Amino acid sequence: MKSLSFETLKSLLKSPKNVVIVPHINPDGDAIGSSLGLYHYLIQKGHSATIVVPNDYPAFLKWLPGTTEVLNFEFDSVVVQNVFDNADLVFTLDFNALHRCGNLKSVLEANTAPKIMIDHHQYPEAYAAYTYSDTDMGSTAEMIYHFMAQLGDLELLNKDIGTSSFEASKCDLLFFLDDSLEYIDQIEHSLKHSDNPIQNPDLLDKRKKS
Repeated sequence: MKSLSFETLKSLLKSPKNVVIVPHINPDGDAIGSSLGLYHYLIQKGHSATIVVPNDYPAFLKWLPGTTEVLNFEFDSVVVQNVFDNADLVFTLDFNALHRCGNLKSVLEANTAPKIMIDHHQYPEAYAAYTYSDTDMGSTAEMIYHFMAQLGDLELLNKDIGTSSFEASKCDLLFFLDDSLEYIDQIEHSLKHSDNPIQNPDLLDKRKKS
């Protein structure tokens, strides 16, 4: 396992790739929101991206943009296996140990594509080729914003990414951040009321480290 070098990641993503995005079993708002945020970002960069969930997720999250494209391993195992067979990269989001993806664990273990973990929980296991881990972050969805910032792609932040990454992660942020509502409200205001939401470069500093 290596800590993620964003220069290395830029190189990995330089040309179009087949990318699979996997959240944890029983996906919650943060798992789905961060996966969709990354999905919308990668699509804009010219990659072919597919989200694969280990099992179903709550209906109240299925209004989020992009959920109609999500594959469920429980219902589409043959299709999912084919997606993994053709994967160039696999992102695992909002979990740090393979047992947390349920029956997808064996598929991920057998797959030889480089894995990139993005997660904010403590004690990540060493299954990924590259790891972006930050336990000071209130949610993995918030990490997608920082991920884009490190790659110099904040100009690609749009309503689909903002809605998915932040609206769906409110639950996690409420648990981890004292000023989470202020932070989320600033993101939402920027997305809803500005043609170019990144007119607020200080947003990265608006959160309080827990």
